[in-house]
Amino acid sequence: MQPQRGRYRPLKGVKVLPYHKTKSGLVNLLHWKYYDSIMKAEITTTQELPWEKCTQIFDSLDDQDTVSLQVNLSWTDSTGQTHRIFLLLGGLQKSQLSKLPLESVFEANSMTAEHFSAIAQVKQADGKTETYETISGEMALTTFDPKTGTLGGSFEFAGNCIGWLKRGTFRNGVFERK
Repeated sequence: MQPQRGRYRPLKGVKVLPYHKTKSGLVNLLHWKYYDSIMKAEITTTQELPWEKCTQIFDSLDDQDTVSLQVNLSWTDSTGQTHRIFLLLGGLQKSQLSKLPLESVFEANSMTAEHFSAIAQVKQADGKTETYETISGEMALTTFDPKTGTLGGSFEFAGNCIGWLKRGTFRNGVFERK
């Protein structure tokens, strides 16, 4: 079967845009699982349970498995408005997450398996939200520890407001979670 001309065909395990973390149905690889002998089933939890032998889902992946890392951010500007940014490092192999810093770029004309994308939701003073989708940008991941959920890095991207002829630039963004 030939790929269709003019259409991007995503690779298995590669997410193109950030996604809703609870509505997407995707497995959070940072979650933990254990076998519950009472329920006779494997249970998934958001944190490791000290009284059970738990395994992090991330650990069950092979080093060559493709994963996506999504970072959900919120920031408050000088007017007190809280905004959200969703960053996605997609098309990575698990082994790459242990070799930091890890840098990724996004260029609208060249979609590769390894890529960065972002969506920013900017709240206006009247409460309405403008959504900007990446048209170009870059991201660096400088810290990542799946066991503790620690991560850090920086990003910069230009975004286009969906449905409007409007462009926004998000520069020198730094994120950290300890």
